[in-house]
Amino acid sequence: MDLWDELLSLAESDPAFRFLMDGQAVVIEDYLAIRPGAQDRLDRAVTSGAIAVGPWYTLPDEFLVTGETLVRNLERGIAVADAHGGAMRAGYLPDTFGHAAQMPQIYRQFGFRHAVVWRGVPSTIDRLAFIWEGPDGSRVLTAYMASSYSQGVDLPLDGPDLAARMRVALEALAPYRPGTDVLLMNGNDHVHPQQRLSRAVREAMDHLDGIQLRLSRLEDYLARLDDGGWPVWQGELRSSARANILMGTLSVRVPDKQQYFLAGQTLERYAEPLVAIAGLDASGLLHEAWTMMLYNAAHDTACGSGIDAVAEESQVRTRSALQLAQAVRDRAISRLVSGTPRGSEPTLAWNPSPFSRAGLVEITLPVAPEGAQDLGPAPSPAVQIFRFPSAELARVLSSLDEQRLVAAVQRVGFERRGPLVVVSVDVHSSGPEIDLDPARQQAATLAADPSVERFELRVTNLPLRRALISTVEVAGCGIGTVRTEPPARTAPCRSTTSRLELATRACIAWLTKATPATSTTSHRWRPAPWSISLRVLPASA
Repeated sequence: MDLWDELLSLAESDPAFRFLMDGQAVVIEDYLAIRPGAQDRLDRAVTSGAIAVGPWYTLPDEFLVTGETLVRNLERGIAVADAHGGAMRAGYLPDTFGHAAQMPQIYRQFGFRHAVVWRGVPSTIDRLAFIWEGPDGSRVLTAYMASSYSQGVDLPLDGPDLAARMRVALEALAPYRPGTDVLLMNGNDHVHPQQRLSRAVREAMDHLDGIQLRLSRLEDYLARLDDGGWPVWQGELRSSARANILMGTLSVRVPDKQQYFLAGQTLERYAEPLVAIAGLDASGLLHEAWTMMLYNAAHDTACGSGIDAVAEESQVRTRSALQLAQAVRDRAISRLVSGTPRGSEPTLAWNPSPFSRAGLVEITLPVAPEGAQDLGPAPSPAVQIFRFPSAELARVLSSLDEQRLVAAVQRVGFERRGPLVVVSVDVHSSGPEIDLDPARQQAATLAADPSVERFELRVTNLPLRRALISTVEVAGCGIGTVRTEPPARTAPCRSTTSRLELATRACIAWLTKATPATSTTSHRWRPAPWSISLRVLPASA
């Protein structure tokens, strides 16, 4: 907040002032949430070019987030920045711990011609710019900050001293054979702008024979880079030849990284495709889930290289994103099965992978179907017991109705034990359900008996069987049927297996450890990346 206050004052008082907001746009939202009345001043500063924002929403890591997250990050960042005066159109990621090979392709799809990097550039790049080529042939002209993004930090504010510092900086960069323009970044992490720098630049010009010095926007420098004679680099940038890319951060806070990955997979491979198929409007929930994911995509947060307090905040955001994604997924499933009588649903398979596949999946059913491999009984939840005074009949009836929200009620029995009435309720995750009106009437009759003092409601989940079933070929992010005939390979643990079956079995082994949860519409498991998870859907879906 204090930084933004200072930046806006400098932008208004000094026409030559320039500041780069580290390639991010989320800081706009942060500031305006506290200072909403400053929006007009901020918009003028961005529109005039005094303060450059975007193109990213948060400056991401490139390897610990998905490709979709990188695209959404740019989409959100450009949209936010454009709404306040305009986004910088350059792939600015100098401090990221290495760069993915596909970044030129992503940048070109957004219309960017330039990128800016520091870490990860190999020693074979001996110029201050190079052509970076992605696997698909996409190319971006890339500025290389050979001496880091802080080589111009803390400049002297006296003209002669500043001129001397500029000569030293140019000598340091001479081995990289710069062109007619040289970039020096006047800043660093957690450093405020130098307020009298523009005056010092004007004074230094009298001491720099043949050299022009000016404050500029990064985009202005990139526009002056010529397109010829630069070396070409193909693929990722993960060299520590000149700058440490801190590979050790990959093993920091591993559980946080795993949970973040699970949240992303649930959002991208389950929630959003199912919402599209179901025709469900969940844009608000999805937007909020993506906001949490993009907050945690920031490279120091994704890498876990911050202090514990930062990690604890990010854990809350990841859990929020996962819960929102799961809620959207379940709403979409409910929409898909709405109107289908319980017990008549066909068993279909949802493939969250982006490519077609068939394979083996584990499900839980009352009886293992013919042709499936019976893996034995599934874990059964404990018996639930609720106790109420007879005067609270409404609570008894309400608890009875609540069972229908999570399972099919298949039997209700009453047993008198002196002043106690035991109400036994058998439920199942699928199958037909009984009419509860007779049970309600009997409970009301018993409650009216003066000798009845209390009710005890005992809810028992009927046993389920774990079964291994093969699926037909299912399109990527699509729905297919489940085969009940015996699979072609009768020994799923044999070594003569395809890569798909091995991947599927890994998911099955993981799913076996999970406790299945039930709802009125589907069998649900916690989604595993690259798995096929069964969903109960209507035949018309």
